[in-house]
Amino acid sequence: MTMTSIVKNRRHAAWLLLILLVLSGCRRVNDLLTVDEKLEKAYDTTIARKAAENGLEPELLKAVIWRESRFRKEQIGSKGELGLMQLMRPAIEDWAKRKKRAVPTDSEVLEPEMNIEIGSWYLAWCGKRFPDRSRDGDVLRLAIYNAGYGRVRDNWLPKDPKVAMTLQDIGFPSTRDYIKQIVDRAQYYKERRDF
Repeated sequence: MTMTSIVKNRRHAAWLLLILLVLSGCRRVNDLLTVDEKLEKAYDTTIARKAAENGLEPELLKAVIWRESRFRKEQIGSKGELGLMQLMRPAIEDWAKRKKRAVPTDSEVLEPEMNIEIGSWYLAWCGKRFPDRSRDGDVLRLAIYNAGYGRVRDNWLPKDPKVAMTLQDIGFPSTRDYIKQIVDRAQYYKERRDF
């Protein structure tokens, strides 16, 4: 077998694998390719209400949901993240403690209203973690939402509060891409006048 035929066979195998994944309904590949337009608008009323309650732009909140779950309320991540906003247990427990409510079950968190309520609260809370850094806005908020408060504080946040945090300060390419995708999508929703 020649090197050319091995490369050609690997290329064919890669394409075949991709086709099989898409046809089998593999969420990750399929999610990257499509978003159901009706599904994308299904939660706009809740998004607008919860964004207003938490001082967020609804377009940003909607863009986070788009990036996290592609509007699939039953989405469960590989690390146990739940629902539309891919909430982790610590964020859910923080919400319950601060709101003086019982910690919701997984099935309750998968309900869109509850998921967006907790997720919008948590996203707003991420933006309030550094009150002297309000100019850092969405980059800081989204970095904490995606990578965690400790990682942002210890590794990426400039020590001087007069220096704004930028995408270039973020050490993980995946987190930089995450933030850029959400900011771009939020702009798309603004231009489309979803709210």
